[in-house]
Amino acid sequence: MATMLAFQKHESGPLLIAGMGLMLLLVGLAFWNLCSVFILWGRYGFRAVYPAVCFVLAVTLSFQGSRYATRIMLAGTPCSPDSFLKGQTKLDLEKAATQILGHSFKTIPANPSARAQMIRGYPQKAVPPDVINTLQKYGFRDVEVDDSQSLVTFNYYHMRAWYRYTYTTDDLVPLISRPPTLTEADIEDWSELIRIAKQGDHATSEEASRIVFSPGIVYPYLQREIGQAQLTSLKGYDSEQDISVEQKQLVLAALNRQCLPSSRLVENPDITYDDADNMLHLGECRMDDFWVVFLVKNLLSDGVLVYANDKSHLKIRENLSLSDQNRIAWLNVGLMNFLYGNLFSKAEHFNDKYLGDGWYFTTNR
Repeated sequence: MATMLAFQKHESGPLLIAGMGLMLLLVGLAFWNLCSVFILWGRYGFRAVYPAVCFVLAVTLSFQGSRYATRIMLAGTPCSPDSFLKGQTKLDLEKAATQILGHSFKTIPANPSARAQMIRGYPQKAVPPDVINTLQKYGFRDVEVDDSQSLVTFNYYHMRAWYRYTYTTDDLVPLISRPPTLTEADIEDWSELIRIAKQGDHATSEEASRIVFSPGIVYPYLQREIGQAQLTSLKGYDSEQDISVEQKQLVLAALNRQCLPSSRLVENPDITYDDADNMLHLGECRMDDFWVVFLVKNLLSDGVLVYANDKSHLKIRENLSLSDQNRIAWLNVGLMNFLYGNLFSKAEHFNDKYLGDGWYFTTNR
């Protein structure tokens, strides 16, 4: 048991192998204690049960104790936010966050030999050595930066789960209350915009297998918002370097308008929700067990969204409060993350726990 507890903290291969070996030994002991009851019964009678009972009690106490021992082992690590984010640790991470904000960084890996990912179109910059040292000191895999919202997210991976610590230098407005705004920091691949323009508003089955965006939803919207002339220009481009700054700003403005509740994106005929299996359908794509699906379910429960007459399409209730308008806007962003394929990715913070002093925590464990 001690070996498995050590593996919980260090994730060492030899510790895992040793732990599995000991577990097999435990199974063997269980089998022997069960057999001993029958072997010794004739000689000792009811007393032959005592060793098996003691074994069961010992195993039960051991497993119960391991729950508390695990908490003790992980105390002071990023897996335990209440004991981790304190004192010098908190100061070190805040210092690192302020050092990298405002420099067009997007993702900074803890590996010093790996290059930082910059906002697309911005020149490569060197990462301050203190930042890399801080990431390695506390075991973080990488750190994500969002200059537009003054957010820095430190990502820690342990036992197939992510633990995320988000820090904001602007703590006056809680993350969940902030309206979503798409900026160049959210763009993943401007080339996807060219592929959307080339594809048009329809895809055959063969074409659909090669793309990750939804042409039937995104193309008509862009056609209406930025104009056919712009789409025709984009169609003739070969790489994102051909896209002008003006065109990028035009598209970002259109995307931000689509985020608004007034776009009624969730009411699109190609978007449905099946309450029976908690499945959201975006054209041919289906999703469940994702924050967008949970948000749809909550909005339906709160009456912000209602079913249309067919009990599958969704409609937005009229006269929404500012808070509910913000929730619909985040729902639109979540839908657009999928509808636009690799064009952009906007992070959400609906499940984040507020730790105080501008810090938030969430995990997908």
